[in-house]
Amino acid sequence: MENRSSFGSNAKNYAQYRPGYPAELYEFLTLNSPGTDCAWDCACGTGQVARELSRRFTRVLARDISPEQVEQAPRAANIEYSIGAAEQSGYPDESIDLICVAQALHWFDLEAFFGECRRVLRPGGLLAVWGYGFVSISEQIDALMRKEFFPRLDGYWSGGNRLLWNRYRDIEFPFYELKPPPLSMAVRIDRRNFTRYVGTWSGVIRYDTENEANLSDELETMLSGVWPDGLEREISYDFTAAIRRKSS
Repeated sequence: MENRSSFGSNAKNYAQYRPGYPAELYEFLTLNSPGTDCAWDCACGTGQVARELSRRFTRVLARDISPEQVEQAPRAANIEYSIGAAEQSGYPDESIDLICVAQALHWFDLEAFFGECRRVLRPGGLLAVWGYGFVSISEQIDALMRKEFFPRLDGYWSGGNRLLWNRYRDIEFPFYELKPPPLSMAVRIDRRNFTRYVGTWSGVIRYDTENEANLSDELETMLSGVWPDGLEREISYDFTAAIRRKSS
C-alpha cells in the first residue's frame, strides 16, 4: 500500500486548488441510493465530497488517513470526521447507504477495502468510485506540457495511478454495475491557479520533495509565453466513474 499520508504537507493547497465534481453525479447517486440516512466519504481529504453529501444525506461519515487534510475540511453539523484507514473503518455492519471514493481508490489495498464495503453497506447500497486523469487545455499548451513537463515526472508517480489512468478497467469490483449518465468535468481557471493545482499532484509532490524543487513555479514560467496573466481558460478533465450496487 502506498503512503497516502504524504498529502498532509500540501493540505492547504489541496483544499484551495482541487476542483469539485459534477453535480449530475451527486444527483444520480442520491436518486439511486436505497436511502439517505448515512453516506461515507472514504479518504475524504479536505472534504469536498463530504460537503456535497451533507446537503443530501442525514449523516455523513468522512474519514481520511491524513489529519492535516481533515483539518482543512469544511464543518457541518451532520458531518462526522475521523482519522484512519479506509480498509478498517470500524463502522457497524450494514449501516451505510452510500460509499464514495473520490480520486483515492488507487491508494488502497483493494482486497481489504472491498471486504470492508461488503461488510458495512446495507443491502442495495452503492459503492461509487470516481476520479480524473490528466487535463486538456488547448492544442498548444497540451503539446508543450507533453514535451517539456510530463517527462520530468517519469518515475515519480505511484504505480496505483495507472489504475485511474486506465479508467478502472483493471479493477475487479464487487457487486453489480450501475451505469451513470454521461458525465464530464471542466472548470475555468487562470494560469497561476492551474499551476498551483498541478502542484497538488502526487507525482509533483514526490518530485519536489526528492529534488528540493518547485515544479509548479517552473510550470508557470514555462506557460507564461502561451497563457497571458489573468486569462481564464477552460480546463477539461479526463473524468471516469464506476458505480456498483450491493445485492438486496
